[in-house]
Amino acid sequence: MTTLISRSGMVSIRGSNRISKAAALLAIATATAVMSGWIFGIEPLKRISPGFVAMNPVTAICFLLSGAALFVLSDPSGKTRLIARILATTVLLVGAIKLSGYWFAVPIQIDTLLFPSQLHEAAYKISNVMAPNTAFNFVLLGLALWAIHGRRSLPVSNGLALVVASTSLLALVGYAYGVAQLSRLSSIFIPMALHTALLFLILAAGVLFACAESPLRRMFSTESSTRVIAIRLFPASTVLIFVLGWLRLYGERHGFLPGALGTALFVVIVIIAFTGLIWWTAATNGTIEAQKRTAELALLNSRAELDAASRHLQLIMNHASELICSFDESDRFLTANEASHGLLGVAPDKLKGTSFLDIVHPEEREVTLQTLRSARVGTANVTLTIRCKRSDNTHAGIAWSFQWSSHYHTLFGVGRGSTGLESLRPWDEAGSRD
Repeated sequence: MTTLISRSGMVSIRGSNRISKAAALLAIATATAVMSGWIFGIEPLKRISPGFVAMNPVTAICFLLSGAALFVLSDPSGKTRLIARILATTVLLVGAIKLSGYWFAVPIQIDTLLFPSQLHEAAYKISNVMAPNTAFNFVLLGLALWAIHGRRSLPVSNGLALVVASTSLLALVGYAYGVAQLSRLSSIFIPMALHTALLFLILAAGVLFACAESPLRRMFSTESSTRVIAIRLFPASTVLIFVLGWLRLYGERHGFLPGALGTALFVVIVIIAFTGLIWWTAATNGTIEAQKRTAELALLNSRAELDAASRHLQLIMNHASELICSFDESDRFLTANEASHGLLGVAPDKLKGTSFLDIVHPEEREVTLQTLRSARVGTANVTLTIRCKRSDNTHAGIAWSFQWSSHYHTLFGVGRGSTGLESLRPWDEAGSRD
């Protein structure tokens, strides 16, 4: 199943983090290129096309700061997160100052501090200042960056990023479809530059992928069929419809697809495209689910075999003549087999939780304690022959072998009846003689 998903072109959690860093670097590179255009007077760097508006130099600086903040927040630590929030706050303040100037009709010229003599836009007969929708987006982007890693503010950060993406998408559609009203609020304001809208959309996507708890990032990172749906339907719901809408409008404007005919063909193509996409996704998900069921069935069979092997092993242990047991770090019995009946006259369940030293003859407890300690610090078997108390207040000579497991933090022991020691001497008599 994992192989199939990886072949579907999915991104991992690490890949999601790279998306945020790539968005940040792209914003930094574009803003740097625009600033180079203003510094050296290179028009193609300031505007995408001669007929389009140039990006304001202060807007480019804000994008530079936003990209740096996003890059730092993609993998933050204590000090770097503080730096990122300072950068985000700067972007927020620039946007808020310019937006308040529009709101209160006060000519705040914070966006004309750089290259004031070069800011006139001849095509629009207006000065190249920061557009109102651009300033609005910088306020939201600064807030989203500032709150990007706060658990309680995560929904706010994602919501703000989605608003930024929506407003920038409006401007992009306006440029692509030739609808000027979508890129500028009115004829008295300069429109949002095309590459400004692109960078807002890219940075918004970077914010959505920057936090590990982000729903969008989890959707693309999860090892399940959800990722297949996301990776296929997201491009279809954006790029495909965008292109088809442009083709439909182009055909109408050039007389190929007039009126109702163009709309009807557009609807038919969208239905066919999405039906094929849904069928393809459903078929892939069906294959993934079938592989998942096969894997679950194999897991159930493996568990059944393991349980059977465990019961078989327990049966063998219960028929062994040796006392096979395990002890915790406080020398208490964890498990014991049925041989405890023969050697100690005690059922295995009665031994669980009792201290091993409680059944050791008082004269031999010190040497037993030292032996158990040495077993826990070594890797080899440690052997010891001692007298152990039986249920009838007699004691039996038992030869023990101990082995410590550092992995399970458990001491394993095997006891065998020994004739090398005197046996069946009453315990209380031994105590009185001592």
